[in-house]
Amino acid sequence: MIILMICIVIYYIARGCIEGYTFTQLERKLSNIFINPGGKHRLNSKGIFDYHTWRAIEQVAIMGAIGSAFFTNTNMWTFILLLIASISIGWTLFECIINYICHDNIDQYKDFTIGKYTIPVPAWVKYMGVSLGVVIIVLVVML
Repeated sequence: MIILMICIVIYYIARGCIEGYTFTQLERKLSNIFINPGGKHRLNSKGIFDYHTWRAIEQVAIMGAIGSAFFTNTNMWTFILLLIASISIGWTLFECIINYICHDNIDQYKDFTIGKYTIPVPAWVKYMGVSLGVVIIVLVVML
């Protein structure tokens, strides 16, 4: 079960780097530690991996999550709760990474716009995902 949770979190980290690579400018690609633009800019970048490496990590994490899900021997409710915990922690990391890559700030939250409606999102919302995940993990372990 722990391998499944780790694979889900790694998937979201890789996904955040891929999305950040897609939506950021070349200057940000060169100056952050997560992504490397590759090609002729590869040597001038601080990034650890390029787009295709993050895609490969994403695919390995998906295969690891699916493969480890077959070998879990917990009951259904524990499985669902730990899945929700790892997704909430992973989604929070995804948002922080994509905001760091694109804006150099993990607190860069924008309001959600759905059609003509705008829903304001306060900065503390990102901490709810990690808090929810940790609380669920602690509750499952203690019960």
